[in-house]
Amino acid sequence: MDNAPTTSRTREATDGVRFELANESRDRSLHGAWWPHSRDAGDELSALVPALPESLGTISRVALSTTSWTNRSLRTTPKRGRPVRVGWFSVVDPNVLTIVRPDGPRLRFLIVPPEASEQSASHALDAAAKQGPTEDPADLLETASVQNVQRVQAGMYHGTDQ
Repeated sequence: MDNAPTTSRTREATDGVRFELANESRDRSLHGAWWPHSRDAGDELSALVPALPESLGTISRVALSTTSWTNRSLRTTPKRGRPVRVGWFSVVDPNVLTIVRPDGPRLRFLIVPPEASEQSASHALDAAAKQGPTEDPADLLETASVQNVQRVQAGMYHGTDQ
C-alpha cells in the first residue's frame, strides 16, 4: 500500500465536513485543508476523522494547538471507526492540524478558521491543495483574505487582534 494520499481533491465530504486534499503529498508542507464549523474540537474532530478517505490509512493521533479550541478532549469519539488520541501543544502552529499515521508519514492540514467567509475559505482550501513545498500556513490564510490570522514566531504563539 502506498502511504501517500493520492485521493482527488474533496469538498463537503461525509456529514458536511469541509476539507480538501492535495492530489499528491510528496514534497509538500501541507497535504490539504480543513474548514471546521466551530471551535469545539471534540465535535469537529469526531466528524473529521471518519470523513477522511480510507486511502489515508489508519489515523492513530492528531495534534493541535491549545490556543484556538474549546472542548479539548484527549480522544475523539467518531460516529464510526475507532477513537483517535488528540495531542494538545502550546508551541505548534495554530493554523495546522497534524495527522499521525502508524504506517506512513505525518500529514499536515491547513486549518481555515470557522469564522472565515465562504469566499476566503474557498480560496484558502484551494491554495492549500495546490501550494508548493514551503508555503507558510499563515501566509496562505492572509492571501485568501482570512481575517485575524494567528502566527507562530520563534516557537511561540502570537495572536493578532485579540
